[in-house]
Amino acid sequence: MRDFCRGGTSVSAVAATPADLDALEGAAQPVYAQLEKAPDTRALIAAIRELKATTRATRTARPPVGCAEAPATTSGRELPASTINGTYHWRITWADASAAMRAVGGPAVKDEDIGTVGKMTLRDGKWRMGDEDPEAYSGTYKIVGKRLVFEWRDSILTFAYTRDADKTIHLWPIPPMDPGDAGVMAGGPWRYVGPPVRDIP
Repeated sequence: MRDFCRGGTSVSAVAATPADLDALEGAAQPVYAQLEKAPDTRALIAAIRELKATTRATRTARPPVGCAEAPATTSGRELPASTINGTYHWRITWADASAAMRAVGGPAVKDEDIGTVGKMTLRDGKWRMGDEDPEAYSGTYKIVGKRLVFEWRDSILTFAYTRDADKTIHLWPIPPMDPGDAGVMAGGPWRYVGPPVRDIP
């Protein structure tokens, strides 16, 4: 479920109620009746039911934090993507990355990206991250109101943002979002180092 929720698509999950479980069990009865025509299968189903009856119930599972919330929404006027064209570098710090991870409900976990320098090229609604693998690390972006929305494959990453007079960009992740993505993208202020000079697929 966690992997599914981290896909960035507009999904949500809720815990099933006792009535939901009863309805599901009732709907499955015709299938059980068919399966129990085979003696071996009937014996296995009986053993599973016995195990269920003699096992102490655990606490109700909760959906992952990112899945329990409504998908991030954007409102406001869409601005020209070229407004923030440029090449940006940022050092991913533990303080900023851990704050970003916690902001989307994830644990703050140190990984190999802490201390590295992120590199992003933004040009006219297209982005490219890093120095290599342009097919794997490129996508599109748009500016809606005071939010930056990045699309990559099937993921949508939404950030509140500000831009300083010197063109430095500050990002704040809006859940739902994978904590690792939040930690990397918002792991430090993006410093403007020049115009966008790299090709973006």
